[in-house]
Amino acid sequence: MLVVTVLVSLAPPASADDLPKQRPVAIIAGAQGDVQLKTGSNDWQKGYPLDLLRPDTYVKCGTDGQAVIIFLYDDHRETIGPNSEGQVAFRSITKMSGSLKSEPAKNGGNEFNIPYVGQLKLNQGMFTHADDAGEQKTEDTFLSAYVEVTTYPPIFHWADVGQKPYRLQLFDDAKQFIYEAKVPLTTYRFPYKPPFRLIKSGLYYWQVLAPNNNLVVGQYDFRLLTLPLVKFIAQQEKLYNAIQAKQKGDTVSATELFLVFNQYHTLDKLVHLLQDWRTNQPDNPEVYRYLTRAYLLKGCPFHARQALQQEIRLGGTDPVQP
Repeated sequence: MLVVTVLVSLAPPASADDLPKQRPVAIIAGAQGDVQLKTGSNDWQKGYPLDLLRPDTYVKCGTDGQAVIIFLYDDHRETIGPNSEGQVAFRSITKMSGSLKSEPAKNGGNEFNIPYVGQLKLNQGMFTHADDAGEQKTEDTFLSAYVEVTTYPPIFHWADVGQKPYRLQLFDDAKQFIYEAKVPLTTYRFPYKPPFRLIKSGLYYWQVLAPNNNLVVGQYDFRLLTLPLVKFIAQQEKLYNAIQAKQKGDTVSATELFLVFNQYHTLDKLVHLLQDWRTNQPDNPEVYRYLTRAYLLKGCPFHARQALQQEIRLGGTDPVQP
């Protein structure tokens, strides 16, 4: 059984005035037909897969509606059926009317942190370089880069911009420089016997520079995985692919994989999953909300702003602070 630290608060229920301060305890994994959410004195609004739910959020399904909800503390599912309403609590949903079905968690019940990529607060400074000349092309190059964290040592990949040798640089979790290698190709496997060892489960940052110091890969983080986690992620990806082969665009399996990728900071995999989700479910503002932040974490403000604008067009509310 895989056990990881849970960050979900288990404090007593709060009053309506305190609800904005409460941390999410669950996430909508599937929403079909008429699904609506309401928190405190706010109005009812449409619910989408990837919506995070806080204690005392109400979920209501219409005649053709159904919502599958995953609780973060143990990964168990609860399904609210048509013509039904329930109230989210810290560990379950309280049925108010209609039907409610609970399914035990698979694999012994994994605990998931609140998705870190969804907690990033936006400010105008994050989009400063979105209008720079050639920014879109630069970011397309950034987005083609990725790290294989399921191998040890890790393998780094990036696009060929025709300027060699490349300089791959690594930084620790405080963004302090720790390593550089000159690379004639666009792939680099970290040495088996390096000057220092990368720690499994450690958080690092990487970037790649051309000889003229232009960025080929903007600095972003990756986390090395232990062998049990490598096997766990491979298992989850295999399950996701099998379900998608039978039912393309299934959001419940996608949400499960989304939570796994968030849990272990596999940002590259997360971006690719969200991009696939955008193709399969282009009208979900929550997908663009997470893409906005994933792009920012990968150093891509142009793509982030495009995602944010689409989220707003679809009715999302996502304030950008000065």
